[in-house]
Formats: sequence, structure tokens, C-alpha cells
Amino acid sequence: MKKKHCLITFILIFIGISVLIASDVCAVFDIPIGNMKHAESLENKGKFKEAAESRELAAEFYEYVTIPQFEYDVEYYTAKGKKRRVTECEKRLKEFREWAEKCRIKAKEDRIKAGSTPEEIENYREKIRSRLIASSKLYPNFHDLDGDKGAITLERNGKFSEDFIRAAELRERTGYLYEKISIRYCLHEAEVLEKAGKTERATEFRKLVEDFQKKAEFSLQKAKEDREKAKTLGKYDNPEYLLTVLNDDDIQLRLRVVEKFAKENNTDGLRQALANDNLRVRHRSARVFAEKWDIPGVLLASQDSDQKVRKVAEDVLNSSYFRAAASKELIACLNDKDIEVRRLAIELLEKYTNQRLDYVPDAPLEQRKKAIREWRQWVKENLKPGLMGIYYKGKNFNKEVTTRIDSQINFHWENQPHPELPKDNFSVRWVGKIYIPADGEYKIAIESDGGVNLWVGKHHHLISDWEEHKPTKHERELYLRKGMHNIRLEYYDRTGDALIQLYWSNVTANESKQSDKIPHHIISAKHLFHLSF
Repeated sequence: MKKKHCLITFILIFIGISVLIASDVCAVFDIPIGNMKHAESLENKGKFKEAAESRELAAEFYEYVTIPQFEYDVEYYTAKGKKRRVTECEKRLKEFREWAEKCRIKAKEDRIKAGSTPEEIENYREKIRSRLIASSKLYPNFHDLDGDKGAITLERNGKFSEDFIRAAELRERTGYLYEKISIRYCLHEAEVLEKAGKTERATEFRKLVEDFQKKAEFSLQKAKEDREKAKTLGKYDNPEYLLTVLNDDDIQLRLRVVEKFAKENNTDGLRQALANDNLRVRHRSARVFAEKWDIPGVLLASQDSDQKVRKVAEDVLNSSYFRAAASKELIACLNDKDIEVRRLAIELLEKYTNQRLDYVPDAPLEQRKKAIREWRQWVKENLKPGLMGIYYKGKNFNKEVTTRIDSQINFHWENQPHPELPKDNFSVRWVGKIYIPADGEYKIAIESDGGVNLWVGKHHHLISDWEEHKPTKHERELYLRKGMHNIRLEYYDRTGDALIQLYWSNVTANESKQSDKIPHHIISAKHLFHLSF
């Protein structure tokens, strides 16, 4: 039974550390907190001997694992100038030190109550050593594991200087943690055992120290190599140099440049890549434009000489989502600096609307601005009630199933929203305009039980929570001027009933105009509009 208990404890430590590394480095350690709660439960049952063991393990974990990590984090974030993170870590450090001290005091009280003999105390000290050794071996090395953002993966797949700088930081952290957690703990225990005359056991710990020192040295050496590699790749941080590389004989190098442009949202560079003489480079550039929903880039890709590149653009331009947002996207393209983008945009706009409003792509700027205002007015006059809803199978808009006009967003589906949709694992995009009746501060809220994203206006990504959750209300406030504003709402449901509701109220509307006052309720059809081609 004792062996089983030790195994379970070890597994919990392993899982806890795994979760920690996968999450933010400043996350709270759950392992010692769990031990503290377990100790309270044991104390309530009168099992003071076991409670003392649990308290002591929590104190040791705080002292030799948790606190060193957060000490490193304080140094790291201080060097990065991230004051908020430094404050958070310092606050946690203070708490951990206090908890460790309380655990030791309470453990001592529990030992007295249990009447523990020196032999019994040494037995559970040995158990604690086994568990801390496991943590010392596992924890520092997690940063080098082959995860998506691990040092090994960055070193193997890294393409730019920032990849190797990040890998070096992870390696340095690993080396530090070996020194501050693994080596420090094993040295401490070796000294304790030597004083107790247990030289054979102390020698085992000394051997562990040597092993950990080699691992720390290896990590720091790899960090040095990574920083050297970052220096050699520094030239790729120069946009002008990257443009010359697009003509390099090495096609893989050209593709790396496209990835660099994509990562840095360098649309000028991506447009240059779209004109490349290599099909793979043009195809990858077109895919980047499509993934980023960069319509000027997509329009340019639609004119490529190769059908494969054109297909990427056509998939975007023929989608219901584009058709629902086309008026906004294409009118924005009429202001593009590239005359070819302006030409393609007006051709599509006139084709979709069967209208001509005297916009000439190569006309003087003021003349083009006047025509753009006329196009915006035409859109405003031709809006229809409700938002365009586009329904898909899958979480990430994987397969379009149907479209429909939804007068308001007020749904609680117990079954599938549409006969061709599954009951679970579907997503929806609603696209259109929201009419703001008066200048003022507005509170917009979403209640949902699934992932949601909401954009209002030009750049207001108000709500972002793309994970499954229990029914939750998200609220945001923003200042909006009277008139029409773009709105886009995304939702997905994984399982069970599907809930999505869109509310609003105005916080600071003009008090003299009672007609403009909006109570907190579902946004009605008289404020939601769409124009779809």
C-alpha cells in the first residue's frame, strides 16, 4: 500500500510539473498546495504522523523547486523590463516563503502530537528525498523537451534569429534550474547525510550532483551555440536584404523569407514574393494572404499565371464569408497604394452590385476619395435588416454548410441549428453592420457556452475566448460615434446545448435624448444590418 501511495504521489508530481511547463512560467505550483490540503484532511482525522510527512514535503518542494524558479523569473522579467510580471512573481515569492515556513512549523507540531520517533522521522525524510530527486531530475529538463515551443524543436526547425534567441533563453533557464534546484538540493542532502554518518547514501547524492553539473554545463553550452547561430541569422532581420534573397538560387531560402514576411506582417515583402519566378514561393505567399484574410494580396494572387495559385485566391473570393464582407473589403481596397489592387477591387465591386459610380483607379486622389464616399453611401442605402450568418461544420469553420439571415443573436439550441449541421462541433460567423443611434460609451456583452470572438468597428477586437466553457457572460465597454459600424461575431459549440446571445446598453448616451437610451437587452434587428452579394 505504501509503494502504491509513493507511486501515485510521483505521478501527481510528474503531471503537475508537465502542466506547469505547458502553461505560463509564472503559474502557481499546485503540488505543494495539494500536499497542504491533504495534510489538513489528515489532521482532521487525527493522522498526525502522515500529516507531518505531507507538510514537510510541501515545505521542501517550496524551498527547493518553487522558490528557485520564481527567483529566476524575477531576474528574467526584470531584464526584459516587464514590471507587471516582476511584481506578480515577487508577490508569489513572498507567499511561497511564508507558506514554506508555516508548513515547517505545522509539521513540527504534528510530529510532536504523533510522538514520532527519530527513526520514523528519518524514514519519511527518505521518502521526501526520493520525491524531490524525481522533481530535480524532471523539472529543469522540461524546457528542452520536443514540444511545439521547446528548445530542441526551435533548434531543429528555427529559421530566424528570434527562434534561436528563444532557444538560448530556454537552455539558460534549464542550466539555471539545474544549478538552483537539482544541484542545490542534492548538495544540501549530501551534507545532511554526511553529518548523520550515512556516507554511502551521501555518496549517491554527490554522484547526482556531478550528473546535474554536466547537464547544466551542456545546457549553457547549447545556449551559447544558439546565440552564435542567432548572430549569423541577424542579416535576415533586414527587410531590404530579405528582398534580395527572394532571387537566391536556394528555393528553400526563398520560402524561409516568405515565412519571415508572414511572421512580421510585412505585406510589401509578401507582395514582392507573389511576383516571384518560382511557383512554390508564389503559392506559399498566396496561402499567407488567404490565411491572414489580406484581400489586396488575395486579389493580386487571383491574377497569377498558375491555376494552383489562383485556386487559393478563388477559394477566398468565392466563400460566403467574403461575399458577406465584400462591400467593406473591396471599398477599403479602393484606397490601396497599388493601382492593380484598385483596378481589381472596382471590377469586382461593379460586378457584384451592377453599379458604376465614377470610380477610376488611376484618377487623382481627391477624385477617387469622392467616388469612395459615394460607394459607402450606396452601401448604407442598400443595407438589409439582420446579420449574415454562415454556418460550418467543425470548430474552426472547417466546412461551410449553409447561410441565412439572423435578425438578432439570441439562440439556445438544444438540437442542431440547421438540418444539415451536426448537433455538436459546429461554428458560426455573423457578419454585417451595427447601427449606433448616438455618440457615447456602449457596453456590449455576449453570453455563451462555447468559444466566442467579437469585433466591432475598425480595430476593436472586443472579446476573445475561443475555448469551451460553461455559460459565461463577457462584457466590454467602448466609445462609438453615431452611425454604422462593422461587426463580426464568431462562435463555436463543441458539445451539449448551444448558447449564444448578443446584448448591449449605452453607458453615457446624451441624457437630453431619451429616445437614444438603450436598456440592457438583446441587440434588436433594427440595429443590425447586412449587405451580401
